[in-house]
Amino acid sequence: MGWRLVGAGAATLAVLAGAAVTIAVTARHRPAGGPDGRDVLWRRIPDAFAAPPGATVSAVLLYPSADGCFSATGIVDAGIRRHVGFWVAAGACDTVRLEWPVEVPPTNPQITQRETVVDATDLDGNGTWLTVAAATAGDRAWGDTTLGGPAGGVSGRLREPPDGRGDVPVAAGAIHGQYAVVGRHGDEPTVYLSPSGSHWWDRPLPLPGTGPAEPLGVAGAPDVFRPERSAFDIGPGVVVGRAGGTAVIWSSADGGFTWQVRAHPEAAELTGVVHDGSAFVATGAGPGGDAVVLTSADGVTWQRDPRTVPAGARPFRSVYALRSPARPEFDLGGPPAPPPSVYAVSADGECATVWRRDPDAWVAEPLGCHGVPTSLAQLADGRVAAIGGTTLWLRTP
Repeated sequence: MGWRLVGAGAATLAVLAGAAVTIAVTARHRPAGGPDGRDVLWRRIPDAFAAPPGATVSAVLLYPSADGCFSATGIVDAGIRRHVGFWVAAGACDTVRLEWPVEVPPTNPQITQRETVVDATDLDGNGTWLTVAAATAGDRAWGDTTLGGPAGGVSGRLREPPDGRGDVPVAAGAIHGQYAVVGRHGDEPTVYLSPSGSHWWDRPLPLPGTGPAEPLGVAGAPDVFRPERSAFDIGPGVVVGRAGGTAVIWSSADGGFTWQVRAHPEAAELTGVVHDGSAFVATGAGPGGDAVVLTSADGVTWQRDPRTVPAGARPFRSVYALRSPARPEFDLGGPPAPPPSVYAVSADGECATVWRRDPDAWVAEPLGCHGVPTSLAQLADGRVAAIGGTTLWLRTP
């Protein structure tokens, strides 16, 4: 069953435009929490991501590029072996070219290795991306990192050499000027940190006392410069996840060296967290399956987001703080950078909705039933791009 907007007077128009489909959501009368008075347009480009012969592909992550478009990385599945591949967008950013592999690389049928792109982050908006991939071969599991975008760069490994317990990365972010990856070392929730993206050190995350715990998202607040002391205060770090049917939040005040954990029974799980320039925003599901959004200024004290989420909204499975890659530079002590735009994604089967956070409410922008975006990014011209599977969506500014 497709996603249905809450409130009367909302109409969804699907208009065929060449090879692309434009979804227009128009509200004649603006219901509480519904779309605003103007058209909200998402253009869908089906099958934008090509596969080499003998393989299937699935795009996973987006990287805004200096030319105003984007690169993407994802999975090229050739059966025996699953590779990481990447694409480059050109023109109006609606034409995507497969850069690698243009052919399925040869594989040894005696070796079954599978690589899965997990997440990517840049360090405090510096535009240098770290990509994290989970790899398995036989009963061995490890996490690989690449600094420099989907085309490759400086390689690293979360644990070198991998031990018998295995490392399973889940999400990436930045804490106190360091790249941060969260996941599991065996059954132990773990955070991995690196200032360079090549050499990593790890620390176990404490258990909340309710049994095994699983981290699902990580984010850090920017450090704050104190002119009176000519020094920086370390911005807090946050990891969100679940344990025994209850959401848990880990927080660190010393750059990830030590961690505290607290259960948050108002949510069943928290699947993502970002920092919007002034506060953390964590999203997930409530005990009854409803959408939950929590906010915190310090990573320790959390409350429900005062912005309205329409009743019956599906849980937000991912959340994004989007900035233009062409934003201006700011001098130390000068005016702060403009805050990012915050978006989230929910799904009902193959039907997806993007949620835009406005000052007073989360506004639904349905994408139809064509798959679920796994990554969002803002382009230099103000458009928002989303990818998932072989589909590309582009949102007008």
